[in-house]
Amino acid sequence: MMVDQLFHAVASSRIPQDQWACMFKTPQDLSTFLKMHSDAFHVQSNLVTLISVPPQTSPTRSCNTASNQVPAGPQPCSPFHQNNNNNNNIISVSSSPITLSSVNNNIEPQLRSLTPPAPPVTALQNQTLKQRINSLVMKTIAQNTERDRSYAATSLANNTSTAGGAHGGDIWKAKILQNTKVIVTIKESLQVVEDIMSQAATEKVSVSFDCEGINLGVKGQLTLFQLGTMSGFAYIFDLITCPTIVSAGGLQHLLQSDTVTKKIHNRSIPQ
Repeated sequence: MMVDQLFHAVASSRIPQDQWACMFKTPQDLSTFLKMHSDAFHVQSNLVTLISVPPQTSPTRSCNTASNQVPAGPQPCSPFHQNNNNNNNIISVSSSPITLSSVNNNIEPQLRSLTPPAPPVTALQNQTLKQRINSLVMKTIAQNTERDRSYAATSLANNTSTAGGAHGGDIWKAKILQNTKVIVTIKESLQVVEDIMSQAATEKVSVSFDCEGINLGVKGQLTLFQLGTMSGFAYIFDLITCPTIVSAGGLQHLLQSDTVTKKIHNRSIPQ
């Protein structure tokens, strides 16, 4: 049986929603729940296979005890044990796919027997959320890395063809390193800002602006600013080493200035 079919069967069954909603709310959550109980279920892709029926020793033991104490007549077993015996012909112990007819008859006892206590449920929810976050982070990192590699390869190929082979690529790399400077002190920042503002007083000046941070959003922490000038120089302002470089180093005055045009590159849009 498919995971989606099993989820819809559970949702449309007579089991109250508050009993299973704390364990899974989507077919993906149900798939994770079944994989954690690999002793009873086998999940491959979206196909669920019942490996074996979980042993129910308590109902059998209670039935045997009752029969030994009252020899006059057989004592009725619990409804769960009767339901389990009546459905032995439906549920197969082998690794055959679960049929839709078996789910309707056995979904309640199976879920009751597999229902963990409250702390494991909380751990399961936290683990599922953590897995989703890790998966999203790894996917984003992989996409950004692949995009950066493609852009670097394209830029290197263009410069190699125009500059003449590998020697031209080395010259291009050396030029970038020479024109890039890391600013870690307020004095250096004031000098860079003063040069840009003095040039803006006599002519039209534009700079490229970008920033890096640890977390995205309004409450995220910025780690560095990047400024690029029209003359081909790039300045990287380290905000971790010198957090006051924004206000005391003149960056705030530069960003708020109307005489300097700032161009911000939106890297979330592939270009």
